[in-house]
Amino acid sequence: MVRYRVKVTKAGTIYIALTLALGIAAVNTGSSLLYLILSVMLSAMALSGLSSLVNLLGIKVRARPAREVFAGMKASFLMEIENRKPFPAFLIAIEGGEGRATVPYLPPWGRSQVFLPLLFPRRGWQRVPPLRIVSSHPFGLFRRGFWMRTGDRCLVYPRPIPAPEPLPSSEPKGERRGGERRKGPEGDFFGVRPFSPGDSFRLVHWQATARVAHFMVKVYREEERGPFLLHLDEGLDLEFALGKLTFLASRLLQKGYAVGVKLPHLFIPPSWGEGQRRRILEALALYE
Repeated sequence: MVRYRVKVTKAGTIYIALTLALGIAAVNTGSSLLYLILSVMLSAMALSGLSSLVNLLGIKVRARPAREVFAGMKASFLMEIENRKPFPAFLIAIEGGEGRATVPYLPPWGRSQVFLPLLFPRRGWQRVPPLRIVSSHPFGLFRRGFWMRTGDRCLVYPRPIPAPEPLPSSEPKGERRGGERRKGPEGDFFGVRPFSPGDSFRLVHWQATARVAHFMVKVYREEERGPFLLHLDEGLDLEFALGKLTFLASRLLQKGYAVGVKLPHLFIPPSWGEGQRRRILEALALYE
């Protein structure tokens, strides 16, 4: 059973005070005009409460993440609000955590979408927290609302914690001088990756740059490093160590390197691409 709660707004407080003052004046003076005005104001107050209740009937909400969700970091969720009644709804607001999103108008049997930031303190499969659905329609005198559990879940990844890049598990191709490998355009073309500080602008891939609106550089076989096989630092707290692995896996894969993970009871062979990144992050999110 849905329990509706009502909160008086600042405008409502002023309106109630004026109504009480007018009622006292009407009793003291016996003026028919004041009694008429008082009845109109009381009727408007009752109509406001009834209208806000009807406005919230038949409202359903679904939530899904608009992008990746990391523990301890706000993530944007796409809220789909559905109006399941044959007349429109107005000024429907969704509140969750510290965020708030408002839909000005919902047509009969219609839907609308808004974005709402949510925060999850822990990694793993998490349920979307209860959302408060409120409305101050039509006069803004009262805010009537109720709590709703959507039942939706999302996979929360460990919070990325910056860490220095490790050494590759095998020597990269190419000549090393002073501990650094020389990069050059010689060799077979391997692909493109995002620009990193220290890359030569001679290697910029202009067609790929124009498509994604930020610098992309060419990668050749001689530039290919790795593979990287990430291990769990047993001397650290588990959540802190998983956060470092999350950061390193995302950063190295974004640069175009082959990355794998070797943990107790978990082994993911080194590979490339966004699919490998998803596999690693999901495994770290569910790691016990």
